[in-house]
Amino acid sequence: MSDAEADRCWGSLRRTEYGELVEVRTLAGGASGSAVYQLKTSQGDEFVLKVNRNPEQANRELIVYRDLAALLPVRLPTLIAEADHCLLLKSAGTPADAARFSTADWKTLAIQLGHLLAPTTCHALVPPTHIPRPGSLARSAQIWAELGHDVADVLADLPRMDSALAELPTCLCHGDFHLGNLLVDPAGDFVWIDWQETGPGHGPEDLALLWQRAEAAGLTPPRDTMLTTYAKARGIPNDTRLRRATTAAELQLLLLSWPHFLGHLGDVARTRLSTRLESSLDIWRADP
Repeated sequence: MSDAEADRCWGSLRRTEYGELVEVRTLAGGASGSAVYQLKTSQGDEFVLKVNRNPEQANRELIVYRDLAALLPVRLPTLIAEADHCLLLKSAGTPADAARFSTADWKTLAIQLGHLLAPTTCHALVPPTHIPRPGSLARSAQIWAELGHDVADVLADLPRMDSALAELPTCLCHGDFHLGNLLVDPAGDFVWIDWQETGPGHGPEDLALLWQRAEAAGLTPPRDTMLTTYAKARGIPNDTRLRRATTAAELQLLLLSWPHFLGHLGDVARTRLSTRLESSLDIWRADP
């Protein structure tokens, strides 16, 4: 169905100046309700087509590309046209090869994230992202218990985690900040993509997802260096408040989001996440 969907969107976009589609290649698509295609036209132009079947997510991403891209301190692909939940973007680079990242590359990401989260006004322009908690926290506890981790007590502590995060200023969070949503352009600069989950947050949510997704993939981002660099770039103290909020964000991600994916991961990834869970629990429980 990829060719048919791309053809439909191409017709809706009415970009006849670029000619006809001659090649469609699926780059991504899945449970998020979106699909990404690489397009090539008869005029030799190449584009990326983002199709989001969720109206709320599509509207949020359009706001970012259309209204905020020029205001944000990170690079985004250029929006060419939009229609019917379809975004036509200029090709902007290739997927980042994080296996070859140096400490300097990780620090650059931390600096860019800090700069993105520093403004205090842009978040008001983007609708909040509603991420519901699982219908059954007991199920999350059961999944972790099957892996040897008793988390029942800390699941009851979720309101205090919310409070720890709320100690930090509200800011504009990317919402799905992981290595799969980063491109590298020919000059070696990062290009940030996939803004459908963007909305107000407190900041550590983006760091937690970046770190944990990277570690589950077998990478070892320099956490302490990145946190120090991020705090300086954002203009907030690297103090107890930030570290506790970061622990809270990590625990919420581990307790609420990961249980639904653990069964699909390999042993190494599960072990790494289990280790992160235990270390985060120790930190959280040591400072009631």
